[in-house]
Amino acid sequence: DMRRIQVFSSFIQFCSRKMSTGPKKPYTVIVEGNIGSGKTTFLQPFMQNHNIQVCPEPVEKWRNLQGHNLLQKMYEDPSRWSMLLQTYIQLTMVQLHNQPCDQPVKIMERSLLSARYCFVENLINTGKMQESEYLVLSEWFNFLITCPQLDFHVDEIIYLRTDPEVAHDRLKRR
Repeated sequence: DMRRIQVFSSFIQFCSRKMSTGPKKPYTVIVEGNIGSGKTTFLQPFMQNHNIQVCPEPVEKWRNLQGHNLLQKMYEDPSRWSMLLQTYIQLTMVQLHNQPCDQPVKIMERSLLSARYCFVENLINTGKMQESEYLVLSEWFNFLITCPQLDFHVDEIIYLRTDPEVAHDRLKRR
């Protein structure tokens, strides 16, 4: 759609300006949005650019932890499996945030922040996570983001706004 192409073109120009400044740390951009909002599609053109490191959401890790599909388990019984999945998501997002990056720009699909402040909050608010589980995840999150050896620096957040009906239709097609 034309609007996404305009956003993409503007973002490429923006990244080009950032690359020319030669920062010591990569300029880090997080792409957020609802499930089915088009985050993965938005990231695909950036994967061809050698000056940008793209870090897709590690869904395949969540679907296959040594043969265990934690994502499926959580969807089938969220009250039982949400804590386990969110713990693993937190780990994999910490790994993504902190993986070495030689490129001047790093673009991540989702972040540790949305895992905590969107998904975990939703689970506790809808009663699919016990308060004790929520408190444990919160303690871990607070420890991680205050740990000086870890880097969770974010320069920009792009939120892809999508009509709920469109996102739902895309989910049904998966």
